[in-house]
Amino acid sequence: MKGQRINSRTAPVECRNAAFIPSPGTPGEGKGEGLLLPSRGACRKLNAPHPCPLPEYRERGKERVASRPAPRPAASRLIALAAFGVAGLPCAGHAKADQGPLLVAEPTKLDVLYLEPPQAWLDLKYFRDDETQKSNAVTNHFTEDQFQEILTLKTTGYIEHPNLVDLKLQGSFGLEQDLLDEDGKKGTENGTFYGWDLNATILRKEELPITVFSRRTEDYFNQPFGPSLQSTFETDGIIFDWQNKTVPTRIEYDHLTEDQKALDGLQNFQETEDVVTWHSSYQPTKQDRSSFDYTLNTGTTSNNGANFGGQTGTDFTDHTISLTNELDFGPNAADYLQSSLNYLNQSGTYEFSDLRYNENLYLQHSDNFSTSFSYLLDKENVGGSFGAITDQLLQRGDAQATYHLFKSLVAVADLSIQRADIEPSGGDTDYSGALSFDYTKLVPLGKFSANLGLSYDQTDNDASGQETHIINQQQVFHGTTPLIITANNIIAGSLMISDSTGIRVYRPGLDYVVRSFPNYLEIERILGGNIQDGQTVLISYNVAAQPANTVRTNSLSLGGRYQFDVGPLRGLGLYAQYIDQSQSVPNNFDESFTPNSLVDKLIGADYQVGELRFLAEQDWHHSSIAPYNQFRADARWTHPISDRAGFTLETGYLMAKYLQTNDMLTDFTVAASANYQFSSELSVNGSVQYQDQDDRLFGPTRGMQEELEVQWSHRNTTAYIQFRNSNIRYNILTNQVQTIQIGIRRTF
Repeated sequence: MKGQRINSRTAPVECRNAAFIPSPGTPGEGKGEGLLLPSRGACRKLNAPHPCPLPEYRERGKERVASRPAPRPAASRLIALAAFGVAGLPCAGHAKADQGPLLVAEPTKLDVLYLEPPQAWLDLKYFRDDETQKSNAVTNHFTEDQFQEILTLKTTGYIEHPNLVDLKLQGSFGLEQDLLDEDGKKGTENGTFYGWDLNATILRKEELPITVFSRRTEDYFNQPFGPSLQSTFETDGIIFDWQNKTVPTRIEYDHLTEDQKALDGLQNFQETEDVVTWHSSYQPTKQDRSSFDYTLNTGTTSNNGANFGGQTGTDFTDHTISLTNELDFGPNAADYLQSSLNYLNQSGTYEFSDLRYNENLYLQHSDNFSTSFSYLLDKENVGGSFGAITDQLLQRGDAQATYHLFKSLVAVADLSIQRADIEPSGGDTDYSGALSFDYTKLVPLGKFSANLGLSYDQTDNDASGQETHIINQQQVFHGTTPLIITANNIIAGSLMISDSTGIRVYRPGLDYVVRSFPNYLEIERILGGNIQDGQTVLISYNVAAQPANTVRTNSLSLGGRYQFDVGPLRGLGLYAQYIDQSQSVPNNFDESFTPNSLVDKLIGADYQVGELRFLAEQDWHHSSIAPYNQFRADARWTHPISDRAGFTLETGYLMAKYLQTNDMLTDFTVAASANYQFSSELSVNGSVQYQDQDDRLFGPTRGMQEELEVQWSHRNTTAYIQFRNSNIRYNILTNQVQTIQIGIRRTF
């Protein structure tokens, strides 16, 4: 059999009140489309003539009747019941059959549960974590040795029929043994490991398929220059996917829990969420499209870091509703109108609500000329968790015209007006206009592109009697370069940084350090912390009350790039950018308010030749608030040694001087990685990374990290070994982490 059939029985067996009826459309020996059906006592010998033969074939009834396989469970039960009654009637003119061996079948039952033969594998794992932390004369040492024996089964199947309930099942169970040593205090812990991935799709071919799922995983991952983290993630949910032709709708509920902890116990993060999402779309015509989205997200977080503020936590309940419509019209449907209405209500630790209505109109007047118009109404309410309760009503109108003067020259003009009313006091009115030109031209040896921008902005600020809240300002960390947030009169201690979802809140001293100045903030992420290079974060802070004033800003920007595409300099690009911003406050009654005037000059070059890539640029940023000079360079070499081996080497250098604070930052990084496939069964890859950062105010930071992994497989057996050594030192603190992972898997 292909698989296991549970709660089914096989035929034939001895007399169980059944009769074999040949197909009347198949002459001869009854080998046609006969059904195996129950009767009420019609049992006969295997070699006896049929008790009810057709008249014209009765003489052949003495021949052996060939047995046939049982019918498929999909045969109609109504037909079977009808035939059951007919077969149970006695045949006129026939006496009771002679006694002898009897061979009949029992009624076939539908499969309640069908499962394919399971795939199975056994994992034997060993994990060792060795961490040492030194600070002045104090040394803390922690080690953990963990052994795991895990059995996993995986199968697919169905209940009754794949189109009724389709199953995908995987489960793991095992034992764990932990040997712990913390500063000489030894201990032993025994536990169990369990994980699963269960999925059931009900009525998958129907209009409303339903998917029920549950997943649980446990794994380790390493932070660059940081400790190893053990993460346990579990999600359970159900999905209703209504495939309606008019209004297709998807409704999903998820219950999520995440437990992330450092093995040394210094960092722990727990999160629980219940999420309901609803999405519906409606498209009455090809040009008219609408959608509805609703999300309910409620949960709690807990963040514990020893020596970094202890236990912190948040709770939240978010309601998000979104309605959108897009209508195409005009010749070739080139014009469109986009409308959207969004509402967010957040309660819990941080209270915030936002109602936003937006209209965007785009008109394509000709191949060369287009215009667009937009209107925004945004009403925000910031709760007391950010300070004083405030209400803000913002309205903004924009108009833009784009004209292709030539094939290589595009001009864009923008005009906008904005009014913001803030209760209980304050507000501003903003007027702005901009004109920009983009030029692209094929030139000898390559392509030349240039841009020119002119802009004017005037903001009339009302007097504010209380703090202004800046909520969820999006920023990205690049390497170790600090983020600079410019704003006048930022309140020290009001800064909050979270991940892009706003759920996980990062902590100063563990994930970042901040320096606060009257007119700007300087934020630097910590190597080995929870904020990673290139990560997007949300930043919130408060600005102190300010008197009425008018701020006028004039800007000029100019940039160009020459890209060599042919000749000996092919792959070389030279570029430059110039920005001149002049800001003034004619009626400045507050000396603490500093206009943000600046001149920024940047030149650079990048070069791609074969496997090599180089970049170098110098930036002179002369500003009245946060001036700095910065030079950066990086190089990358990617070399495929053969079809079985590869090598990558990259390095970077950054030097930044912050003139106002007399701070100097230098950062040097070098990283190399290689891989080699010895055979179809054996492969090796490794990497090494070194970083040397020197900050005149924060102190030096130096880190080294090496990783090596070997993988081997042979038939049904696979094995791997991973080694990691990380060492980082900042100021008087030194952290060293060494981990070893060994695993063997046997598949059955």
